[in-house]
Amino acid sequence: MSHIDSRNDDSVIAALDCIRHMCVSNRSNQNRMAGLGAGTILPLICNLPIRFITSMDEKSDSMFAAICAVCLDNCACMRLLRQNMSPLLVIEYLQFSETYTSSRLNTRWRHDYLQYFTQEFSQAV
Repeated sequence: MSHIDSRNDDSVIAALDCIRHMCVSNRSNQNRMAGLGAGTILPLICNLPIRFITSMDEKSDSMFAAICAVCLDNCACMRLLRQNMSPLLVIEYLQFSETYTSSRLNTRWRHDYLQYFTQEFSQAV
């Protein structure tokens, strides 16, 4: 997915938002995102163009909110995340996003995600 043209960003953001909604507190859908084979969604999300990581706008919000929803309380998804992206990136994003209001991550979710990813990262190190 790294070859995505920026003209398609709105479509990618919409897809990420759908993934987030499908996976919040739904282990079955989380597991689908980490399924085996070429259609595995989580690695594709982790390998989005760098502008999704660094933009600190709706691109970053959508990407990290989807990653958090897919991985929260799911060991298989966290294992797959570690293979494709450092959880430290997620932690740094969650810490930074506390300084502004994100429509995709309310304060309670951000706190829960930050606590979970920090704990998972400390266990992995």
